[in-house]
Amino acid sequence: MASVADGTSNTIAFSETVVGNTDTRQRVRGGIAGIANNSIVNGYLPSSCIVTRSQGDPNSYGGSSVIGYPTAYRGTHFLDGRATRAVFSTVLPPNSPSCIERQPGSGDYHEANRSFLTANSNHPGGVHVGLCDASVRFVSETVDHGNLNAPVDDNLSGSSPYGVWGAMGTINGGESASL
Repeated sequence: MASVADGTSNTIAFSETVVGNTDTRQRVRGGIAGIANNSIVNGYLPSSCIVTRSQGDPNSYGGSSVIGYPTAYRGTHFLDGRATRAVFSTVLPPNSPSCIERQPGSGDYHEANRSFLTANSNHPGGVHVGLCDASVRFVSETVDHGNLNAPVDDNLSGSSPYGVWGAMGTINGGESASL
């Protein structure tokens, strides 16, 4: 707890997520979009994942570069430690698409280097999160999420460019943002 310099009541420890299955792999909640041609790597921009949402059905993935994640789904086999199954970040707002890069030529998603994995739920309008002070809060999917055209910085230090939502996911970014 001592390393949570931004404050335990201002820092998210965990969130709910929709458990996916073969029926939901093309769904935004519970599924993961596998992006071909390394679209995520080119600048590692969160906005590259947002556009995977279908124009006709905002609850589904669409587009020619999106392939439903074939073998693993959010929330399943979470004890094996793979990020795609148990981890989320506070880059994209709640209930946004989740994306993982597809390795060139292989179609293998398990060894992907880059991903955007969002907190999601079946609740209309947001997700419940557990904060480091043991409180639980509902976070709206319209929470301030900053600039989704800001590239992700692998340095992982300093303030988040992803608004209040991003600040709530850092333990020592120097932000005192609260919901």
